Amino acid sequence: MTTPTNIDPKDIRAHWAKYQGDIRQDGERRKALVPGCGRGVDVLLFASFGYDAMMPMAWSAAPRLVEACKKEEKENRSRYRVRDEKVGRGKVTFVQGDFFDDTWLKEIGVPRNGFEVIYDYTVCILTAAVGLHSVIASIFSPLV
Repeated sequence: MTTPTNIDPKDIRAHWAKYQGDIRQDGERRKALVPGCGRGVDVLLFASFGYDAMMPMAWSAAPRLVEACKKEEKENRSRYRVRDEKVGRGKVTFVQGDFFDDTWLKEIGVPRNGFEVIYDYTVCILTAAVGLHSVIASIFSPLV
């Protein structure tokens, strides 16, 4: 894995250029993970920028929340206009699954290191004791 620490500073722009944009160099869409609950608006916003956006939910109310998010998508998708017509809208996925277990990743067909963006501004309620940092590190896409 190439990290910014082993790149000559004069080559840093070329290195980061490989990771910019909504489509990867291999033609696949970049993937965004928004763990948690809510109405799913962050997932819809990422999809409008061309990301395949996923939201896993693990609570006992998850089936109801997944349905509420799907309803939000159906009723308000048009509010999240596609930002680049050449890229198009990314896929939206709401899934019931434990963030700390791989089962939901297998269900949606994404490997452990398959996300370029992980976004959650409420994650601070979880402590290091639950292993949150190691889970995030394992599903984050490496900069290769």
